[in-house]
Amino acid sequence: MKPTKVLAALWLACTPLWYSCQQKSHLLNQDQTAISDSTYHSVELVERYGELTAFDEVMQLFPDQLVYVMFWKSTCEECTEEFSSIPELSTFAQKNGIVPLYISLDRDSDAKLWEETIQVNELTGKHIRANRQLAADIRERFEMESSGRNTFQVPFYIILKNGKIVKLGAESPRSKKRLQEQLQSFKIRKEA
Repeated sequence: MKPTKVLAALWLACTPLWYSCQQKSHLLNQDQTAISDSTYHSVELVERYGELTAFDEVMQLFPDQLVYVMFWKSTCEECTEEFSSIPELSTFAQKNGIVPLYISLDRDSDAKLWEETIQVNELTGKHIRANRQLAADIRERFEMESSGRNTFQVPFYIILKNGKIVKLGAESPRSKKRLQEQLQSFKIRKEA
């Protein structure tokens, strides 16, 4: 069993509070509304995220905001290692009006693991689990050449401002100070 699955299983077994919150508001509920429990700070699913089929549609959801986009998968160890830096990022983002957006490329079969990973790591911000069409569009749009072939690998980070991409290959959460400086520089710039 992968370390992330073991940690998720242990956390679930040892935290009855999680189950009571699940009864109040299940993360994957049918109408995909936000969880508003202080235990999870601000974890919110993007409204009707399952209907999004292109990354352009995602960008249109944030026309007047600075957004730090994190592409990830629950089964990606490097992705989950980055999550140890999320509390500091969340605090910085909240103080500076920056929206953390997590776009998971998990398959439907990993939906429960996706949910558990969000809860275990307290990934505050907005969340999308990309459907097949959106995932294909993201892979095609952001693929890069690696070892002589085009590929898209997670984790991958970008910055959006006013609904447009302003930085591909942004700093990772682990690069705390550099990421904060990078985000701050886009916050104060006047251009798109």
